[in-house]
Amino acid sequence: MTELLAVAFWLTAGVQDVRRRKISWKIFAAFGTGAVLLQFCIKQEPWGSWIGGIALGGLLLGIGFVTREAIGYGDGLAVMVTGMLLGFWRTAEAVLAAFFLAAVVSAVLLAAKKAGRKYGLPFLPFLGTGGALCLLAERSGWM
Repeated sequence: MTELLAVAFWLTAGVQDVRRRKISWKIFAAFGTGAVLLQFCIKQEPWGSWIGGIALGGLLLGIGFVTREAIGYGDGLAVMVTGMLLGFWRTAEAVLAAFFLAAVVSAVLLAAKKAGRKYGLPFLPFLGTGGALCLLAERSGWM
C-alpha cells in the first residue's frame, strides 16, 4: 500500500517540479498525512526505520540550508515524505539511485554542451525514477 502511495507522490510532485520548479505544500501535506495515517493505523514500517526515513529528509533540509538551497527544501521534504512511506533503507536506496541517475544525466548534458556547470535539474523526477527502480528490483528479487 505504501509503495503505491509513494509512486503516486513521486508522479504528482515530479510533474510539478518539472513544470514549476516548485512543489505545492498541499502535495506534501496530503501525502505526508496519508503516510502518517498508514503508519499509525497499519504500522507499515518499524518505528526506528520510519523515524530514520524522516531523518534522511531532515538531513537534506539541513544541507539545503547550509548550501543556500543548492539542494532545495522541496527535495528535502520529498525525501522526508518518502521516508515516512518506505522507511530508512528503501528511502536511502531511492536517494542513492536518484543521485546516481542525476549524475549520469548531468554528465551527458555537460558532455553534449547542453548545460553548464551551474545548470540546475529538478530532483523529483530522479527520486521517482530511482525509487521506482529500487521497488521493482526489490519485487523481482534483485535486492
